[in-house]
Amino acid sequence: MHLKLYKNIRNRSVEICSPLQTEDYVVQPIADVSPPKWHLGHTTWFFETFILKPHAKKYQEYNSDFNFIFNSYYESLGSRVIRTNRGNLSRPGVDEVFKYRDYVDNAMYDFLNSHSISGDLEELFTLGLQH
Repeated sequence: MHLKLYKNIRNRSVEICSPLQTEDYVVQPIADVSPPKWHLGHTTWFFETFILKPHAKKYQEYNSDFNFIFNSYYESLGSRVIRTNRGNLSRPGVDEVFKYRDYVDNAMYDFLNSHSISGDLEELFTLGLQH
């Protein structure tokens, strides 16, 4: 159940972005709306940071620089790019963000196939899906 739900939601995010051209992923139309590239990276960062790194024993972080780039407001996890500057980030590129998503998604597939999700972990998982 968790794996199917995860795949459906992650695929839907990519589907929503499918009409975009590469340049469209970087544009931040107003200060309160982050670019699509950032959102795709942030939702990936959320699963990596809150599910995989603390709960998947053999998981290897994709890129530690992404903790600064894709952290939204989790002050306890370190500094971050302020929202109004997210549209100024030329790197990572869109292709790299999709590679990051694939890497984390594959690790999440393995994790969901081999772990029971309940309690606090269920709440984190649900919060990640709602992102």
